[in-house]
Amino acid sequence: MNSKIKFLVEILSAIAIIISLVFLAIELNQSNLLARATVRQTINDNDVEYLETFLDSNTIPIANFKLKSGQELSKYEIQQLIWQQHINFRIFDNGYYQFQNGLLDEEEWLKYKSIIITLFEENPYVYEMWAEYGENFSNSFQLEVEKTISQIKQK
Repeated sequence: MNSKIKFLVEILSAIAIIISLVFLAIELNQSNLLARATVRQTINDNDVEYLETFLDSNTIPIANFKLKSGQELSKYEIQQLIWQQHINFRIFDNGYYQFQNGLLDEEEWLKYKSIIITLFEENPYVYEMWAEYGENFSNSFQLEVEKTISQIKQK
C-alpha cells in the first residue's frame, strides 16, 4: 500500500511539473508577444513623429475644409493631405498588427477599418497616398487595405 501511494505521488508530481512547464511556456510566449508589440509601437511612434515634421499644422485644417467643401486645392495642400493620410495609415497599420496578435479588440479594429473606408470614400488623396506609399506598410496590412479597396469598388 505504501508503495502504491508513493507511486501515485510520483505520478502526480510529474503531472504537476508538466502542467507548470506548459504554463511557463504560455507565459513566455505572451511575454515575447508583448515585447514585440512594444518594440513595434515604439518604432511606429518614432515613424509618426518623424513624418509629422513634414506636416504644416496651419495648412492641414484649411486643406481639409477645402476638400470637404469642394474647393480647389493647391499642390502644396494636396501634398499635405497625402502626408497626413500617410501618418494615419501608419497608425492603422500598427493597430492592425496589434489586432492580429490579440492585443487590440476586434471592436477597436473595426472602428479603424470604418475610418479607413470613410477616408477612401471621401478623400481622393487617400488613393494617391496608397499608390505612392502603400508598399511601405506591412504585407498583412497591405492585403487588408487592398481587400477593403476591392469591397469599396464593388459597392
